[in-house]
Amino acid sequence: MKIFVLAILVLLLIGAANARIPQKGDHVQIITTTGPSVSVSDGYIEDITDSLLCMSCEYSETVGSSGEPNRTVHDICIGMGSIVQLQWKETAEDLIKKAKAASA
Repeated sequence: MKIFVLAILVLLLIGAANARIPQKGDHVQIITTTGPSVSVSDGYIEDITDSLLCMSCEYSETVGSSGEPNRTVHDICIGMGSIVQLQWKETAEDLIKKAKAASA
């Protein structure tokens, strides 16, 4: 029984080690919902707090109840409670920039 509990604990710790927390400068795509509207925003995180994630959008599209998409490019702050999905969009170029900035 002890071995079984230890094995479960090890598996849980391995899974937690792979978790990633968004940070300033990350290139992300965020899907949010507000009522009947769904928004997709793609850009770089400029600031992040416990309640807001602010980003410089390269692309943002909102589809409301009318079904017509509204496309814009702007800076946006998103409430953490409305985020449905966050996906990293980093390219090799982004990773090289981060590595150079970290070594400078």
